[in-house]
Amino acid sequence: MYSLGMTIITIPVSFMVEKDMSAWMLKPDLTLVTILYSGLLGHVFIMILYCCCLYSKGPFYISIFKPLSIVIAAAASFICLGDDLHLGSVVGGMILLLGFYSVLWGKAKEQESTKCGSENLATSTDSRTPLLRSQEKYVE
Repeated sequence: MYSLGMTIITIPVSFMVEKDMSAWMLKPDLTLVTILYSGLLGHVFIMILYCCCLYSKGPFYISIFKPLSIVIAAAASFICLGDDLHLGSVVGGMILLLGFYSVLWGKAKEQESTKCGSENLATSTDSRTPLLRSQEKYVE
């Protein structure tokens, strides 16, 4: 649905921006290979990776990895393509990595405290008391 929605949105915008129809002709060269690779293999690979992570860890981790892909793309373009790194890219990447690490640290602490709390609740007598009591007891 995401890809279909993006396709519907980008088709009219693309035709408004590029009015020369000869630019839309695809020739069997590196451009066509790049389009097929990024459209089919790249998107399919990412969706398979997201589905595996969703199944094993839940939706929280998938939403955390989205901003991290920006840092990975900047690092890959610097290493593989020799692009320049600007100060804003480095500082932004460090802030994203710090946020990523702090969220994972907080999630690990939350799971650790949940495990400790569940052991205490099982032995407690209050674990049998309902959290929400019915209103019928308090009506006179």
